[in-house]
Amino acid sequence: ELASNGIISEQQYQTKLVEPFPGATGNESPYDTSLALSPDQQHLYIAISQRSSVPYGGIISHFSRDPATGNLTYADQLDYTQPNLEGFREFQSLRVSPDGKFLYAAANTYSTSGPSVPGTIYIFSISAGGSLTLTERYQLDDPSETLLQIYWPSAIEFSKNGKLAYVTDQVNNALLQFSRNETTGSLSFLG
Repeated sequence: ELASNGIISEQQYQTKLVEPFPGATGNESPYDTSLALSPDQQHLYIAISQRSSVPYGGIISHFSRDPATGNLTYADQLDYTQPNLEGFREFQSLRVSPDGKFLYAAANTYSTSGPSVPGTIYIFSISAGGSLTLTERYQLDDPSETLLQIYWPSAIEFSKNGKLAYVTDQVNNALLQFSRNETTGSLSFLG
């Protein structure tokens, strides 16, 4: 909480960022990588990467938020052990679309050992209660053009009207521009 004198004081300390999930061995070492607040200020999403004996896994925790007090309540999560979410990787950036209907999660898949797989932008629809449903995995991969590949998407941002999306790629040192379908949330590469 920011006081009138400019000093920040603790409002709430949240320690539960992730629920135990099937297959957890106790050797996991979760760390948060990004967060995004919905435009209505009622939902907070936290990207968490999971280090364990298996390859890095991605988790997105959802908290409901009281706009008046800012207090958070754990709601639910998506993680790499759930059906259709295999391949969730290390998330670098989360962003909620300006209309509050979709969450975009940039995940790297760049490998220093072995062939690289294109990075992925996961697109989730957001329910009225704030829960997420995966609607699309977007990959841009044209091997003939280096700049038409996303290896390590590191940030996502939207134009004010939500019709354009911008993605930076840490490996290619590139800025990519996409149009965004406001109904489906899908992205189309522009350059």
